[in-house]
Amino acid sequence: MIFASLAFIAMIFACWVMWSQQRTIDRLTDKLMAKDYSEYKRHDKLTEVKEERARKPLSYYDDTSIEDETH
Repeated sequence: MIFASLAFIAMIFACWVMWSQQRTIDRLTDKLMAKDYSEYKRHDKLTEVKEERARKPLSYYDDTSIEDETH
């Protein structure tokens, strides 16, 4: 029981260390890919634009993405 608890704690600690290392690698990669410091800071502050969901078509005639070939 004690061995299983220690193994679980060690696994959680190892995952936390890997997560923090990956976060550091990502930040350093962003710095290296930027042309200069101002581009890095602009990229750092970008926010993702959320797209609004389109209304689900109720029938074939409501779906505007289907083109009518019977012109």
